[in-house]
Amino acid sequence: MILFNLTCTTFMICVLSSINAYSLYGGYERVFYYYAYLADAKVHNDRPKSIAAGCSNSGKCDYNNFIKFVNGLGQAPKVLSPTSSDIHKAAKFLDDNGFTTEYNTNKLYNKANDLANLFEEISCFMTTEEPKELDEFWDSARASIESVCFLRKLANSNKFKDFLIAHGIRPVMKYDRFNCKQELLVDEKATIEENNSTVADLIKGFHSDKRQTTHETNIRCACWAAARLHWRGPVPTSKPGAVFQYDYDEECWQKNYCLGGDKELEPQLYGQSGDIHLQKIMN
Repeated sequence: MILFNLTCTTFMICVLSSINAYSLYGGYERVFYYYAYLADAKVHNDRPKSIAAGCSNSGKCDYNNFIKFVNGLGQAPKVLSPTSSDIHKAAKFLDDNGFTTEYNTNKLYNKANDLANLFEEISCFMTTEEPKELDEFWDSARASIESVCFLRKLANSNKFKDFLIAHGIRPVMKYDRFNCKQELLVDEKATIEENNSTVADLIKGFHSDKRQTTHETNIRCACWAAARLHWRGPVPTSKPGAVFQYDYDEECWQKNYCLGGDKELEPQLYGQSGDIHLQKIMN
């Protein structure tokens, strides 16, 4: 099989709206941005130049002021910092307390016109600006964007399941694991095989909806970013333009990637069998 590299150039499919709002994965996104911000500060003597550069006119923002900047708030809120707890608690705190509202991607990275492009630009920054000093931020940044990838897939799967049921189709489900818990997602291929031939056309219509295309593109680019942080650089794929389609076993993953020794920060994309699989989002 010929392998190609996904480099840090802008993907043409990643062009969407610059205003975004969500739930729990919005919390993980902010945690991801914050660790990238800390990495930027580390590289540039506590004066970030690329990530959320407008957060402070002197030095760097603390986490409270970072959330104020991202959310466009009048005052800095008191939020649970991921550096004093863990990424999962910090992301959940933001979601539980209403801090996953709309934000403008241009504020976080001046080259990012949309959310999908923001995922790419920040993950490229993390893998291009990679002195050893960034190691202290790496596992948390990687686990955060992997969480975004998975939770966006889960939210999309739940929407897809409701769509199928509303049209009288029984969705075939499969297990995937997130944060040491099993979650059920729709197995699209098995669902098509289980039902009659007209289901494929119906599903194609679901994916072709403009808003749905936006959601799936955001998923695609979040997972690209997660893969880039996994590989600490360009991502090998089976063909140009494809989302990673690997089926590495756990030993291979651990050999090639630093997990940091924390079970909570292990890769969030395990399959039920324990094998690592970063599956293609769209056919």
